[in-house]
Amino acid sequence: MSALKKQFSVIIPFFNAETHIEACIRGLLEQTYPEDRYEIIMIDNNSSDASADIVRQFPQIRLLSESTQGAYAARNTGLNEAVGTIIAFTDPDCIPLDDWLDRINEALSAPDVDIVIGSHQPPPGSGMVAMLAAHRHEQSRYIFNGDDRLIYFGLCNNMAVRRTVFHVQGPFVERARGADTLMVLEYTARCSCRGVRYIPEVAVRHLETVSLRGHYRKFFVHGANSSRVRNDAEGRIITRRERNIIIRRTVQNQNYGWVKSLILLVLLFCGSILWAAGVFYARRHAYDPVGGDSE
Repeated sequence: MSALKKQFSVIIPFFNAETHIEACIRGLLEQTYPEDRYEIIMIDNNSSDASADIVRQFPQIRLLSESTQGAYAARNTGLNEAVGTIIAFTDPDCIPLDDWLDRINEALSAPDVDIVIGSHQPPPGSGMVAMLAAHRHEQSRYIFNGDDRLIYFGLCNNMAVRRTVFHVQGPFVERARGADTLMVLEYTARCSCRGVRYIPEVAVRHLETVSLRGHYRKFFVHGANSSRVRNDAEGRIITRRERNIIIRRTVQNQNYGWVKSLILLVLLFCGSILWAAGVFYARRHAYDPVGGDSE
């Protein structure tokens, strides 16, 4: 099948990602979706380690480079070269499940859906990390099952977008973080919330968040990012009332007893402190809108 008939282009930027990048590649090459119907594009964003050498070991992958530092600049380079009608995004520290592309294809078979947001699968036996993942799942369900576009977000480590969306809106804004959320907010303002779907079966394992430390680092980063993004676009963070609803749903749907419920509350309280620290940091420090690494 010729390149012009590819259904998917999978785009992955990378910067000094040698620790996890081979696992990501093998996950992409082991998809149950027909291998002749998708391409993999990886973009080296000034790596100084062996990341690019690892990618070169896999001739099935198109290796590009982008000298402008920033994951969104690299993703835009991939977009310029992509031939697929659907653009799927993930990061080099993520391993897509083997039915990832099949699940995306199924979700986008609905003609009114243009953007698919996926989930993060916790590692087996992960205990408290699994509790945070369950809460994150309920939060995503709450947000994307509702019609308040102001709390929608993007997630470039597990997201798929019809190419036509970029034809209309243009490429990502080149900034350190949050351009995926800006893109989704622009889409929902232009179209509607119905075109964005959260599909938990579209799953990846995010290797950076397999530990509590990794999760808490993300709380800080996302707090800083939320402050910056909401300053640049019409949007808001979820309220205390909404947070309480999400916690209750997590407890109910996971059948947590009082002990696990208390542990979840403690975990989220610690996370909220780090989130607030991220917001404070973003407000007190200068912000480079181009630099930064992948999400």
